Amino acid sequence: MILLVNRTRALARLQATAVTGGDIKLRGCGLERFIELKSAQYEIFVSLLTPHVQLAGDGKEPVLPPFGNTIEEALRRACNAAYRLMDKPAGEMTIKEAAYSVMEKAYLDASGNGDLPANARQIMYAARGTILELTGRQKLDDNYFTQTLLPDFQEDNPELTADWNVAYDARGHFVEPHTQREIGLGTIQVRDYLGEEAEIGPAVSLSGSQLYPTHGPLNRYKTILFVEKEGFKPLLEAAQIAERFDLGIMSTKGMSVTASRELLDELSASEHLEKVVILHDFDVYGFSIFGTLFNNTRRYKFKNKVTVVDSGLRLEDVEELGLDPEYNPRKLGRPG
Repeated sequence: MILLVNRTRALARLQATAVTGGDIKLRGCGLERFIELKSAQYEIFVSLLTPHVQLAGDGKEPVLPPFGNTIEEALRRACNAAYRLMDKPAGEMTIKEAAYSVMEKAYLDASGNGDLPANARQIMYAARGTILELTGRQKLDDNYFTQTLLPDFQEDNPELTADWNVAYDARGHFVEPHTQREIGLGTIQVRDYLGEEAEIGPAVSLSGSQLYPTHGPLNRYKTILFVEKEGFKPLLEAAQIAERFDLGIMSTKGMSVTASRELLDELSASEHLEKVVILHDFDVYGFSIFGTLFNNTRRYKFKNKVTVVDSGLRLEDVEELGLDPEYNPRKLGRPG
């Protein structure tokens, strides 16, 4: 390890000693810290640029404890980034290792060097060629990359990805009552909807062509009906459910996406949204969708309390209505 202070090599020694598990012990110039790193051989240059640094002893040793947190963070990020970029023979890397090694560059390429939102699929396209080359494979599962590898990388590298703006495609819809305004449940669409100022919308007629300006639940709806699957829109429209009961209607394709949770979370911060009513099937998928919609996960953690009403079928409803069962094969030891 070599220490530079204001671009001049310091005579004082800063040492990094390997300890168990790949960690290092950083000692010297008043520092004594343990830093968690991936096990590898590193050549480290620490360059400190500062208008003032206190000197100790004969004036040749900088006092580094005031800069300790910054040095530790920079060293950890740099060494972990270097570890991800280590050369490995083609075909010997796993898909996860290859994806992690190229993820940061792929994000920067897809986001215009971090200036724009980066669609998860565009990040996959930017990374795919290198991943296939490093692993010797012919095909990369798009869904595995966008739904598993990319979120895992963000969770494993919170400091590096703290400012990443990753957008996911819409997988569902939300419709306001009275206006029939519809947005896709994708990252960009939801954030645009939440971030807009009050608009002119036909929520309440005043006189002539004048309309009452509203946006979101204020003066428009107090409840959201969440339907676990799409396809019921024509039926709900024919029965005028949204208009009769002042309901916003949300539907998704299968498990709830992060954008739907963000929308419900942010709208629940307003006192104007009272509850969310969940309509789901009486099967393992229906209960899974209900159980995961409002729970914190690695992909999203709620900031506000969401009042939930379960309006799904119960066993007594199934028996009373004489509904036919559906075969759902499940391995032993798994929910079924």
